[in-house]
Amino acid sequence: SCRGISIQYSSNSIGTKGGFWVGWRNSLKMSCIHACCNFLILLVEESNGLLWYLCLTYGEPVLAMRHPKWEWLSEWLNRNTNSHFIIMGDINQVDYHADKVGSSNSVLEGADWFNEWKGNINLVDVLFKGSRFTWTNNRKGGDRIMEKLDKAYISMDLFSHFPEVGVKHYAIHLSDHASIELALHLTKEMTKRPYKLEAWSFGYEECVDHLRNTWKEEVQGSSSYRLAR
Repeated sequence: SCRGISIQYSSNSIGTKGGFWVGWRNSLKMSCIHACCNFLILLVEESNGLLWYLCLTYGEPVLAMRHPKWEWLSEWLNRNTNSHFIIMGDINQVDYHADKVGSSNSVLEGADWFNEWKGNINLVDVLFKGSRFTWTNNRKGGDRIMEKLDKAYISMDLFSHFPEVGVKHYAIHLSDHASIELALHLTKEMTKRPYKLEAWSFGYEECVDHLRNTWKEEVQGSSSYRLAR
């Protein structure tokens, strides 16, 4: 249902890439102050008068084109904001080796520069709940690649106002990307996070071997305790 939703801004995709659609309830004080093919920047006013900026992002998939886009964003944020902002979306950049699995290439192209860029504008990685990986190449077995491309970062200044901020990662279904959801108060809920086994892990023999070997381990106690362990 879209009742009570004010559809304000959209940006068309280029082929199968990019594109934004943003809607929000009429009761929220939010306005779009910049829109282009890579960034949609919204100004949010909290009930206590706090102003902050939400930058919805489609990162450039071509490595050579990324640096100018991120440099433009940092310059825009420095000129136009009060250092209270969140950057969120399809970043199209893997930050750390733990955020990628399934490729024989151990080099994370662009990661060193991007992490330095984040440090220069005092960004903090927003904690997440759910599966680590948000993108897959939809191949099977040894050809499968999974990466954490969809995520959020928060400025240090804004983090002091929202220390419980977090992002929920949903399962990858119809698209090659997972949906993600930003919550400004998620930390307490994350402490109750269940551990789940996702179907894609069975495509890797080392995962199957680990499960098989662990299942054979001897555990003392009641039947329910042994099963839980």
